[in-house]
Amino acid sequence: MMEKLSYLEQQLKFFILNNSNFLNLAKKYTFTYRDFTPFIDYCKISWNKEEKKWEFVGYYCHNQNKKFPNKQNIFFLNLNIDGYSWGSLFSEIENQFNDYLENNFLDEEIEKNSDKYKELRDPFFKQHKHEILNSWFKLNEVSIKVYFKRTLRNLRIQRFEKVNRLKH
Repeated sequence: MMEKLSYLEQQLKFFILNNSNFLNLAKKYTFTYRDFTPFIDYCKISWNKEEKKWEFVGYYCHNQNKKFPNKQNIFFLNLNIDGYSWGSLFSEIENQFNDYLENNFLDEEIEKNSDKYKELRDPFFKQHKHEILNSWFKLNEVSIKVYFKRTLRNLRIQRFEKVNRLKH
């Protein structure tokens, strides 16, 4: 990210990349099916002025048909991380399942649409989904680039609106 960031914004990026509570919520809610509903999942954070860092407050599920709670020093991070989706997770599990087949069934070729393939795939998915998700879902500068730009834009808009409200 080439853009010059304020200290507050740098700390936000640090929080997103390093806070385990945020990571665990993002792992869970990035893959929660919310299409056709007004609900969006958020991580609530607040700015600690004394320590000059962002702090985890909790989880918040917002109904878009209602107003956001208007609380001082609270900011909401959307938990849907760009680049990760059910489709990408399913593809990753499918790739790892195919590797599993190659390594464990060397003698026989198992066709993709065969009963044996389906019989082996379902238990593999159930057994290894969380393990694969934990090793695959990584937040780093590259994987959060789009997400961070969107989050930064929202933070700047929110700060601008607060300053304007104070002036009027």
